Amino acid sequence: MNQPHDSWSKYYDFIYQNALGDFYDYVTNETVKVINELLPDGKVIDYGAGTGRITIPLKKQGYKVIAVEKSSGMASEIKKKGKGYCLDIPVHNCSINEFNNEEVDLALALYAVLNYSTSEGELKRNIVAIYNQLKPNGYLFFDLLELWFFKIKEIIHVSLDDFSHREWLTQREENIYTYHLEGSGVLEGSEFHFNEEFSIRYWDLTTVNDIFIEIGFEEVQKTFPQLSSISSTYNLYKKL
Repeated sequence: MNQPHDSWSKYYDFIYQNALGDFYDYVTNETVKVINELLPDGKVIDYGAGTGRITIPLKKQGYKVIAVEKSSGMASEIKKKGKGYCLDIPVHNCSINEFNNEEVDLALALYAVLNYSTSEGELKRNIVAIYNQLKPNGYLFFDLLELWFFKIKEIIHVSLDDFSHREWLTQREENIYTYHLEGSGVLEGSEFHFNEEFSIRYWDLTTVNDIFIEIGFEEVQKTFPQLSSISSTYNLYKKL
């Protein structure tokens, strides 16, 4: 079964570098700095690792990193990039709640990973799975898209002579939206085109906090001003 981003995983980094420019690198670098402060060294699991945007730099810094990625296309890209950097990165091509054989100091669910859970049951299963992977007093660092993001409809629209990329949302039912993507360009001399859509959900922090508390987390009262210009609210929870 195809997963979100399977159809354009090979072009993912190229597309966002072209669509977002320096801002893409800024967000990545600032996120890594926050992680460095939260955990100077140790073992990290990166849920929804994508093409290794955070996994790769953390591994380069000497962290023990496990990548969990549901999209087979994205998982292949992490493996390829890791091999290119001569990095030994365990990559597990499965969903969050299908992975259950590591114990880590810090879990990451960044860049709207939890927004892909569209039912309360799915969200609870994922949070329970994350809880079970953490050592006692381990941390979960994640973000949730803010409500205004779902209201803007047109998220990205870049159109150049040899590159185009567009992302937009349509509401399907209360709090659940269809995320649309389409793009084209030329990478390494070959033209590409893609068109994809998948579901995401707006989660209010009160509902999510109640689920975390029920499962056995507590919220850490910490803000992340260096990430305040992004469309998400970043949160830190600790396993009791």
